[in-house]
Amino acid sequence: MAQFFLNSNLRGFDYMELQQRQLHFRLAVKGKLICYLYIRKNACSSWKGVFLGESKYKEEASEYENAINFMGKYHKLRTLEQVRGIEHRIMIVREPVERLYSGYINQFLMRLGKNRQTSMHKEISQAVGKSAEKVTFNDFLTHYLFPRKDQKVDGHFWSQSSHMAEVEYNQVWLLPNLHQHATDFFGKDFADKYFLKKMNSTSQIEKYDLDCSDLPAQKLFESYVDEKRLPSLQSLVNRANRPLIEAYYADDVAIYSNAVEERK
Repeated sequence: MAQFFLNSNLRGFDYMELQQRQLHFRLAVKGKLICYLYIRKNACSSWKGVFLGESKYKEEASEYENAINFMGKYHKLRTLEQVRGIEHRIMIVREPVERLYSGYINQFLMRLGKNRQTSMHKEISQAVGKSAEKVTFNDFLTHYLFPRKDQKVDGHFWSQSSHMAEVEYNQVWLLPNLHQHATDFFGKDFADKYFLKKMNSTSQIEKYDLDCSDLPAQKLFESYVDEKRLPSLQSLVNRANRPLIEAYYADDVAIYSNAVEERK
């Protein structure tokens, strides 16, 4: 299974933007030398665990503020030639609409409390012209995501394709089948250790199916705080906005569809 993809939307990116977005990390593990393409919301926390647990420099990790800084120091591949020189180039792909939903829930809605809001909340509020608490999911799409294209949104909403360099990724793994992919490639013990349990997942939180796409975020946040419930994907994504989301992430839709077909 391989994907080669040059995203036409990258034409407006400068060199430094691409360097920040196209992050590839090298690791020798289980007798194999791998290159891992880092994409937020695509099991990146599990992969950070792999590097923290398997790196020969792991004793140095505590000196760094976070795993990415540690990985950047000891494992980052800095040229395309270095990436192409690795035999196994791994990329995790996720269904684009589900990935957007997950990013919105984790990064915006669940952090709506005053002590947890980030600069992203401020940016979305300014783009919509409302306080973050009053922003609806459709506001988020219409006034923040869609007009800004791929360059000016928070990194959790960058397209998957924009992370890809001009290389062949010969290990393209579907996120829903991540544990099985890892078992096939690394073996069951390794897969169980790093990929059996989902990290930063909201899958265990109860979901409700109501039409919430035009409800203020504060109402949804209050339901989460008081009742420990979150809106389901179907509560936010509907027949009206789904085609717009899929059009925005058209390249990702194609990549994911191809990966599903090749997996059959």
